[in-house]
This record gives sequence, structure tokens and C-alpha cells, in this order.
Amino acid sequence: MAAQLLIRGGTVVSPGQGMFPADVVVEDGRIAALLAPSSGASAARVIDAAGRYVMPGVIDPHLHIGLGNGHDEWASETRSAAAGGVTAVFHFLMASSSYLPLYQETREAADPRAHVDYGFHLVPCAPVHLEEMPRYVEAGVTSFKYFTSFRGDEGSHLNLAGTDDGFLYTYFEQVARYDGALAAIHPENIEVVWQLRKRLQEAGRDDLPAWDESRPDFVEAECCYRTLFYAKQTGAPIYLVHISGAMPLGEIRAWRARFPDARVYAETCPHYLT
Repeated sequence: MAAQLLIRGGTVVSPGQGMFPADVVVEDGRIAALLAPSSGASAARVIDAAGRYVMPGVIDPHLHIGLGNGHDEWASETRSAAAGGVTAVFHFLMASSSYLPLYQETREAADPRAHVDYGFHLVPCAPVHLEEMPRYVEAGVTSFKYFTSFRGDEGSHLNLAGTDDGFLYTYFEQVARYDGALAAIHPENIEVVWQLRKRLQEAGRDDLPAWDESRPDFVEAECCYRTLFYAKQTGAPIYLVHISGAMPLGEIRAWRARFPDARVYAETCPHYLT
């Protein structure tokens, strides 16, 4: 029986395997097989990829949609994603109240507009979020991003309540209860940042380099270590987002070397690599 789609004659770029010539069989939008170029396979539709590179769709796990033009950005941003080879995106839902109505509202807005697959991260910052976590998981949302930097009114510009390490530890406990759930962490010791920022402002500094100087590598590295420790104590898998420097990455690598079985993942972003 012929396949639905055959991408023939290209050079496949495969994570962990490198580049090699192969034909790609696609069924129902998924890669079904990689075949030798001489296999003679047939398909209802054939794409000639000779002289081209063939890569799997990119997953962008860190996307903020709607900060500019509201729900209409589901169309514009995912159209751009598809044009760039990104076939799945994950958007952050942020609120200080229950996420159940916001989740439903956003699904209804995204479904008719999105041009690629999508999913959500939720941002827990209130007791109701921890109480309702079983319902979020049941609805299919298993990634929960925590801002360690949102203490006091630091998150008020996003209407997010401030929390403390007690809440953080309970959050890790809750995430650990559910198979497949993930603790995504924004690592930043904001109390140290406040102190450094205050010194710079008192010296008359309010420029972009001052912003950078108020957030040296160690405030991120220290928070990576602290949250890695909580994750280990509770058994929760941890995903450290937008790692921006060598020092925090060194802490993550050292932790993984020390605890090889730990479920520890790290993310960076293109602007930290250029």
C-alpha cells in the first residue's frame, strides 16, 4: 500500500545522528519511516527534495502570544512559525485566579486561528493553582512554570501575585504527584537583583548596561542550584528555562554529573548564543 507522502532524495538532518541521504515516509502528519534512497517506495504524493536538507519540525517550547494584539496573534505568530519550520509551540497562560476559565477561553481562541500544533504552560502563583493542578493535568496541561523572581509586587505588571520559598517547595511537591508533569523554572534570585539595582540607581545609572549589571550570572546560578535541590527532595522533574550564561549552565552540568538519574533539563534561547 502506498504511503500518504514521500519526501525523496534529500539529505536528512537527524538529531543525534547527523546528516545522511534518506527518503522520508510521512503518515498522518508524522514521520513514519526513514528509507534508503534506493528503496523504490511509492506514495500518493511525492516531494522531490534533491539538493535540499530535510529536518523534523522544530518545537518552540517558549512562546508568549497575545502580548501585543491579543488572540489575533495566534494566527500571525503561528503562521510565521510554520514558515520557519516550527510545527509546534507552547504558550504561557498567566493569571492570579483559577486557570480553568482562561484555559477554555484561550483554547476557543486558538483552535480556529493556529496554523501549527500548540500547547500550554501554566504559571502557578496562588494557592488555587496548586489546588486545581489535578484538573489542569486532567485537561492535558502538564507543564507548570514558576517565576522565582516574582516576590512582593515584582510580577504585578503581569497581574501575577508574589510568592515565597514555602510556596515554591509546595509547588514542587504537587508537580511530583503527577506522571508526566514538569516543573519549569525561571531561575533568578530577585532579592540580590533588587540590592544591585538599588546601588546602580543611587549612582545615577538607569541605562541598559545597568540592567545587565544588576543581573550577574551568579543570581541565576544560585537559583538553579536551589531549585535543583528542591526538585531532588520532592522527586519532581525540573526544566530550567532560558539559561543565559556559562555559570548557571555549569551548575546544571555539575548536578547532572552528581545525580545521573535526575530528571533535569535546560533550555536556552537564540539571543543568548549570538
